[in-house]
Amino acid sequence: MINNSKEKTFAFFVILGFCLSWVIGAYGSPMGFPLEGNDIFRERSRGAIAFAGLAGIALLPGKSIFPRVPLILWICFGFLIIWGCFMVINAQSEMNIYRARWIMIKDRPFPDLPGSPVASATKKFTFEIIAVFLFVIAIARSTESSIWKKILTAFALASLSVALIGMTHKILGIDTVWGIPDQQPELFFAPYVYNGNAASMMNLGIIMAFSMALTDYRKNGTSRPFYLWMTCGAVIGIGIIFAASKAGALILVGQLGLFVLFEAKTLLVIIRSRRRRRTKMSLEKKMALGAAAIILAGFTIISTGLLNSRFQDMFEDIENTGEASTINGRLEMMKLMVNLSADTNEAYWHGIGPGTFPYLIPFYLKNRESKLEAVWEYGHCDPLQTILDWGYFGALAWFTIGIGGVVRGGYLLLKRKVPHDDLHLVKGIVISLIGIGIHSCFDFPLSILSTHLVAISLCGILWTIYRNQEPGKLGSAS
Repeated sequence: MINNSKEKTFAFFVILGFCLSWVIGAYGSPMGFPLEGNDIFRERSRGAIAFAGLAGIALLPGKSIFPRVPLILWICFGFLIIWGCFMVINAQSEMNIYRARWIMIKDRPFPDLPGSPVASATKKFTFEIIAVFLFVIAIARSTESSIWKKILTAFALASLSVALIGMTHKILGIDTVWGIPDQQPELFFAPYVYNGNAASMMNLGIIMAFSMALTDYRKNGTSRPFYLWMTCGAVIGIGIIFAASKAGALILVGQLGLFVLFEAKTLLVIIRSRRRRRTKMSLEKKMALGAAAIILAGFTIISTGLLNSRFQDMFEDIENTGEASTINGRLEMMKLMVNLSADTNEAYWHGIGPGTFPYLIPFYLKNRESKLEAVWEYGHCDPLQTILDWGYFGALAWFTIGIGGVVRGGYLLLKRKVPHDDLHLVKGIVISLIGIGIHSCFDFPLSILSTHLVAISLCGILWTIYRNQEPGKLGSAS
């Protein structure tokens, strides 16, 4: 085992903490949006991810100098990177966003083949994929030991920080993210301009927290870490409701339902053991638990009221106009993306170009006399936008990475190839990915760099776990 040093591992987690803090925190600035003309925050996020990935490859313990990454990931990421580079090299044009003017590129190497209509946007997106792939390679390195479990801990704590920051903003009455003016201040939560993205990040972490609690219970019973992780999950759950995202709340309910279904046996054991171990608590402990319960109940009531008002607004919209404007707008956009993806003169098999959606969609809306209004920087349906941006083969590569990871996780559970100590964690990863996958079908969580990074990292764990080490004691998938 090389790099078997606690100091090097600690150094990696310091770098990882900085990376997650920057990627999550910096995106709260409105200048993180591509159409603002200043993408420096996101560019530095790419650099932070690449640096963390290289640090993981160099510092984490492993069996060989370079991590063993499954061939399927090399093929998928390799194709995405090569296709992105080709679209940049063979770019058709560039866009001056300040004057909304297209600048045609002459002397293209392959004029009869597709190329990006906005070369700079595709180039930035390709760099982003390279950075994420470096991070996935570091994830592969982490699965050669037990480090991947600590990375899951970091993801859960990142979700907790989003919940705490968001609730603090709301309680203090701060109108915008970090006090920076924004066009839609009522929708922000924590460092995210859009509350739905914050809910997605927290939904990725809440099941991780509960899975950590059950994992600790399997080892130590109802110890202090068990209660801490359960409290962490409860706070994240309140944060999701506090964010007042309708879709986020529905995904939360679905994920918790799956968690209870998958972990019913363990949860019943915990409940029964607590009944058998009724010990007398001290007055101080009772007072502390009572205070914590009152605080959590208060936050729950306040957050439920905020979420209820969002649903009431939607029902009033339906009652007054006969339709829900947000739902109808998304359905109209989905229809447009399907038509463009099937149009041989537009996207078709090659796509319009990675990262070019927000630049091209206003022209498509105008030329096709669409009823849609406002600025659409994302398609509010990540799978369809992926097909539109990347074409059929690029989308197949992305779906293989994401859906394939979930399928392999399910295979490991069904075939009882997961050690007892890791059983709850693997189930938690699968549930979290199912949740964000469903959410991405009517929103854009996977178009946001922070949630995209965490989701792809979880897929990387499922793709690489137990390939480079023999599980000690195999568990059951019950």
